[in-house]
Amino acid sequence: MIPVRVGLRENGTFPNSPTYQMTSGGFVAAQRKSKRIWFWGDLFAIVAAAGLVVMGMHGGGTHFDPSRLDKVTRAEIGQSVVATGKVQPITEIELKSKASGIVLKFSLA
Repeated sequence: MIPVRVGLRENGTFPNSPTYQMTSGGFVAAQRKSKRIWFWGDLFAIVAAAGLVVMGMHGGGTHFDPSRLDKVTRAEIGQSVVATGKVQPITEIELKSKASGIVLKFSLA
């Protein structure tokens, strides 16, 4: 039995396949493809950056109700409450520290 290569040329390549020229940097077609990828990648990055700049300039920033603003002043934040019943917090928080150790004193009043 004789092995037959179907569809191949005498030099072992397929018909209608791109021919490559060797240069010192590699194949010319591969270089063109690499340059195209870099070109489109750079173009995309430039357009994205320009879009972000335009959005930043015309975004308008954060909208808020001016009646909710007040000047910052230093004051005591103590309140006394007299009531009977069970006290339930609106939100519960947990205090943690990144440093380990023993808490010697923790006063709320």
